[in-house]
Amino acid sequence: MSETLYTELQRAFADIRFLQRMDEAQKTMKQVKKELQKNKHSDDGDLILYCIDTMFDIINERKSQKIQDFADLVHDIPEIPMGKRSFYSFNDEIEAFRRKYGEKYFRDFEKVKPRFNKRASKNSWTYFLPNADDEFKAMHPRAYFWIRILGVLALFVPQICYVAMMFFVFFTEHCENCFVLVGYIGSFMVGIGLFNLVAAFVHQYLGHKLTAICIGGGGLLVAVSLFAVFNPQILPSMDMDIFMHYILSLVWLPLLAGYYYLFRCGVTKLLESKKIRRSMLNKLKKGAKNFWWYEALHAEYNLGVIYYLNKVFTIAFAVLSFSMVTFGFIKFMLIPNMVLYVILCVLSSAMSVFASVQHNMDKYGKPFVLLENSGYGFRHADSVVHDILRAAVVLLLAWVEYKVVMDFVF
Repeated sequence: MSETLYTELQRAFADIRFLQRMDEAQKTMKQVKKELQKNKHSDDGDLILYCIDTMFDIINERKSQKIQDFADLVHDIPEIPMGKRSFYSFNDEIEAFRRKYGEKYFRDFEKVKPRFNKRASKNSWTYFLPNADDEFKAMHPRAYFWIRILGVLALFVPQICYVAMMFFVFFTEHCENCFVLVGYIGSFMVGIGLFNLVAAFVHQYLGHKLTAICIGGGGLLVAVSLFAVFNPQILPSMDMDIFMHYILSLVWLPLLAGYYYLFRCGVTKLLESKKIRRSMLNKLKKGAKNFWWYEALHAEYNLGVIYYLNKVFTIAFAVLSFSMVTFGFIKFMLIPNMVLYVILCVLSSAMSVFASVQHNMDKYGKPFVLLENSGYGFRHADSVVHDILRAAVVLLLAWVEYKVVMDFVF
């Protein structure tokens, strides 16, 4: 929902606080409620709906002081979905209202219960920030402690069980073959899926698709590895070194996707620095071509070399992904795949530098910083050293890939 409607809702609550323009304010509340019910609202949307419904109930009680007090409490709550405040910051006001009018208010929003949404929310990137859990931790310190333990167990127990099963329970002379690595990767994926389920308790669930892909795909890899380990007769025709390289290449391939994500964040920061509104950006990114290749944005604002860099990378990455998955274990495809991989690594390094510059310009007003506190403590400080290392990692991978493939071929 747009910030304009949230701002209008704030004005409506402010009017009610002074018992002014009551009819107009209630009309605004009904309009906002209708918008929230029409769209699939988030957790913050549920909170806004609760405030509107409770406001109507209190207005029907016809107790002027209570109406004013509740409106005074909630008139800034629309700032939560706008990202300006957190629910935790309202604790003192909520407690004061409860002491005066009863304990039932806002109780549902303090219970520790999982929230499962079909898709990852638009602000899911904030789940990976160092302070992402601070609000939940402050409200539920004991529950947070046990949820963290449960998360660690969910992530690592599948891997521990697989390793224990391979090397201690069903140990055979075939445990050194590369399919053990395939099974370990599968157990790691299962752990990610289970961890995602635990994350629902701190309202950071990333959607059913991620859970299904990780648990289903990971379970399939574990099953394949078990079948191959205990049926070694299927392996002799396969070059184990090349197959090991194939598996490791698939593991590292998502790293390039991560660099591409950082690049897109940099593009967004660049466009916002030109005073282009986020709503306009979203409008010009509708449709597959406009989203992935910035066709409409390029036509409107001339992105220059960024447009061509993005287009080359997305096409090359799609070709490499298909070729790597389908033909990566065939010897004559090693060199074409290696050449494409090296090109993508070089492009990723350049995109990493671009993303770092845009991040620093947005946050500090200069392209490079020697050492700056990022706001999350110096453990997460921004530094030109980090920028250089991040750009160098993919170049190192390109060199390793070149050396390994040359050794295989020659």
